[in-house]
Amino acid sequence: MMPDPPGAPARMLSTLVRVIGDRSVAAAPSVAVPSLAAGTRKLVPALVGTILVLPSLVWVSIDRSIWPWDPSWYGEVSIDLWATLRTEPSNWPGAMAHAFGAKPPAVAWLGQFFVPLGEILGRDQTALLLSVVLCQAVTIALVYAALARLAGAAPAVCGALLVAASPLFVSMSHEYFAEPIQTVAVAWLVLIVARAPQRRAALTLAQLPGALALAMLAKLSSPAYVAAPAAGALLLLWLHRTRPPEPGPAWRDSSVLASSLGSAALVLGAIGWYRVNLEAAIRHARNASADNGLYGVDRGFARQFPDWIERLRDASFLPRFWVVVAILAAVSLTLASARGLRISLRDPRIVVGAASLVSVVLVCAALASQPNNETRYLLPLVPLVAVTFALLVAAARSRPILVVALGVLVLEFAGTTLQSFGYARAGGFAADRVTSPVEDSSFAATLEDVVRRTCTEDSSAGINVVGGEYAWLNANTLEMLAHSRYAEQGRRCYYTSLGYAESSAQAAWDRIGYLTPPYIIAVDYGNPGNPLPPDLAAAAGRRDPFNRVNRPILERVRESPRYEIVPGSRSSGLVIFRRVAEH
Repeated sequence: MMPDPPGAPARMLSTLVRVIGDRSVAAAPSVAVPSLAAGTRKLVPALVGTILVLPSLVWVSIDRSIWPWDPSWYGEVSIDLWATLRTEPSNWPGAMAHAFGAKPPAVAWLGQFFVPLGEILGRDQTALLLSVVLCQAVTIALVYAALARLAGAAPAVCGALLVAASPLFVSMSHEYFAEPIQTVAVAWLVLIVARAPQRRAALTLAQLPGALALAMLAKLSSPAYVAAPAAGALLLLWLHRTRPPEPGPAWRDSSVLASSLGSAALVLGAIGWYRVNLEAAIRHARNASADNGLYGVDRGFARQFPDWIERLRDASFLPRFWVVVAILAAVSLTLASARGLRISLRDPRIVVGAASLVSVVLVCAALASQPNNETRYLLPLVPLVAVTFALLVAAARSRPILVVALGVLVLEFAGTTLQSFGYARAGGFAADRVTSPVEDSSFAATLEDVVRRTCTEDSSAGINVVGGEYAWLNANTLEMLAHSRYAEQGRRCYYTSLGYAESSAQAAWDRIGYLTPPYIIAVDYGNPGNPLPPDLAAAAGRRDPFNRVNRPILERVRESPRYEIVPGSRSSGLVIFRRVAEH
């Protein structure tokens, strides 16, 4: 049964407005809820983060969808790292250093430790998604903690709700990508900036390298996201350098010591991985942003920059909700100006707000300078949008505005959550990216059967070929399923495509001749007795640059004396060929 998503935030809203709803809350960064003990108060950010990701926790527990390309690759490497740690621990450091090769490894480095939960949950994919939900909860907690320090508890709830209600944030809680870890790093930097003037400089300096290293371990593009917040933290350290010294030496402070050790581990990890893979990572980034028509079309900066701003708007808010939020932000800014809003670089609220806006402009400008149009790249900006809005609401020092903002965000959180479970899709309030879980998939069972037939002791010595590059049938997906099933048994089976966006049937056939794959898995095109499920058939019927040679290669395999159909393998629109033993 689906939990009532708006219940907990609504109760939190009524309590906060009743206890701390006066104007002084928004004006005083250091105000604390008087009824909470200091120890309990430290748990509030974690509690808020946990409550607001509960719907996503339910979502991932019931989803049985087929993972497409990149999530499957991330999952495969995560599973492989855990299997290596279990079965070949001496090879694990090398596997960590070479993970992915072309993409930073944080998603797999973290995800591998969730793989054992797959035995309990019945599915490794579910266990891996728990690592994503954990990152999302940490992001919310960090945003709340930063805003509680800057503006008080009620604006902090406002910011936390905006993050949790964001359509992009919710959808990315259900997918296995690297951006949630990058978002944690950005939110961590916001907290570092928020606390920089109040705590000892050694603690800020100890945490900064860790946050920056975590960002780089997540994505190579991270400098555009983290440069402004990092500069803000250093600026506040400099401007507040004359504050009274902390009692005792920094090296005896347990927080400084723990932060230093954690940062050192992250920095060493980043240095170790990039020392091995920097060239490949840069090459991959260039290919991903190249104007080759595969991931988008470069229409020029002047046209693409406004598009990315609109995408950020739609990533942060449900349709029409952004209008109300924009009005609230404008009214808040007007009230704050009328009440003598002071702009001072010594004020962490001003620095956090400025760093957030600069980051939004930098990232959107960078994205507008290349053709790739993946919306998920905007996820790390959502906490910055939330922090900026919450600070504006706090600066207005108006209880009605605060109450309205919290009410609107509670409604948006409820709407996004309901949509994620397949409800509230009617009308103009639905976000395109938020989808409901797939509770049962017969085609997923077909893929499991394909893996069972093609991942054998004999085939593990070779590389199987997959004659399709669809979200539901590709080499990455099959390889992840094979690793999930057999890696801890010491069997690793590998799958590859006919070639990356291959356009030449002869080149694809030559690739098969070179690889001599034990098995070839293909869509059974043109066989009315073995049709694909209707929704997949529609996708297979469309022209795209990644599946141009599938049909001619299928005909060549059918006619080749080197391959024969595996008996009983024709199912759900797929067919398997195996290589005939040569005598």
